[in-house]
Amino acid sequence: MKNNNTIRKIESLIELVVLTLIYYYVWRNFIFDKAYFWPMIGRGKYVLMGVYFILVLVITHLCEGFKYGIMKIADVLFSQWIALTIANVVTYLQLSLMANVMIPAAPLFWLTLVDFVVQGIFVYAFFCHLQSFLRGQ
Repeated sequence: MKNNNTIRKIESLIELVVLTLIYYYVWRNFIFDKAYFWPMIGRGKYVLMGVYFILVLVITHLCEGFKYGIMKIADVLFSQWIALTIANVVTYLQLSLMANVMIPAAPLFWLTLVDFVVQGIFVYAFFCHLQSFLRGQ
């Protein structure tokens, strides 16, 4: 059973890294404006990515979104969607506070929808991998 938990943790980490990279792409290409975020030109973007990673990790853990193989696939998916929505709303407010203006919400809305699709793919793939792993034992 310990091997099953290790696989679950690795798969969760992979999913969080992919979500963080998608967030960075959207932030860099659609949200970032030098007029608002001039201090983030240096290494601040990496701190912002780290904060997003930790925020999604903590909220997903609190919503029990990493319970692959314990909860049903729909329960895991909906708990991850709820956690991601909360994390993106908090991130939107964080970015608006950093910019000192209300930034456009459309990029984060589209980010949330893309993340829903990515999480659906990951959850389905992880459940398929878990089922094949359990059949092999």
